[in-house]
Amino acid sequence: MLGALTDIFHSEKGLAALVLIIAATVLCTLGHMTIADWTDFAKWTFAVYVGGKTIQGGVSAIAAARVTPASSHQTTSTNNLGGVS
Repeated sequence: MLGALTDIFHSEKGLAALVLIIAATVLCTLGHMTIADWTDFAKWTFAVYVGGKTIQGGVSAIAAARVTPASSHQTTSTNNLGGVS
């Protein structure tokens, strides 16, 4: 659990989300934002953060995957009529 929390400080997205949550907390404390608004803001901030991490992970996995070149010999396949194409 502690590792996940420290990962937030090493990520630009995590730091931005943390700063936004702190700013919203200050606005809520000063009475410029209701608790319901703060809750909605925190949910959206978390959802965007998680979505961004998911997309980043997917793109990284795709970029890391090696594409194997097509083989130099062609294989024959049969068509629906039983012939060889």
